[in-house]
Amino acid sequence: GQELERWRVGLVAAISRAASDPKANRPLPCVPAVVKERALAGVPDCFRGVVWQKLAGADVLGKKYPSRYKNLLRMKTTDDSRIEKDLARTMPSNDFFREKERRGQVRLYGVTHAYAVHDPEVGYSQGINFLSAVLLLHMKEEQAF
Repeated sequence: GQELERWRVGLVAAISRAASDPKANRPLPCVPAVVKERALAGVPDCFRGVVWQKLAGADVLGKKYPSRYKNLLRMKTTDDSRIEKDLARTMPSNDFFREKERRGQVRLYGVTHAYAVHDPEVGYSQGINFLSAVLLLHMKEEQAF
C-alpha cells in the first residue's frame, strides 16, 4: 500500500535525478539515519534489486563498463571445477537453483565464474555462491555480477 508507494516514489526520484544530473551519477545519496530506519523496516521484495544496485553504485558501474560481464564470461579461470561442484550445493531446496543445467544454476555459474576472473587474487571461494544466489533471486544475472 502506502509503504510500497513511498519506496516507488523515492526510487523514481533518485533515478530521475541521476539521469538529469551528471554529479548524481554515483551511488544513491543516503542519510544514514533514514537508510537505517528503512532497512530495519525492510526493503520490499519488489524493490530489493533496484535498491541494492543503487546503494552499491552497481548501476553506475554497469553503465560505465557495459561489456565487462560478457567479456569476463569468455575468459578462463582455474576455479571452474570448484564452481561447478558447488552449484548443486547452493540453495538446493530453492526451485530456481534445484535442477542442474537449468536457469538458476547456469546463471549462478556465470556470476561466480565472472567474479573469479574479475578478481583472480580472491578467485572463487565458498560463500560467493550464496551471495550470488541471493542477488540472482532479486535481479538479472549481469546485475548480480
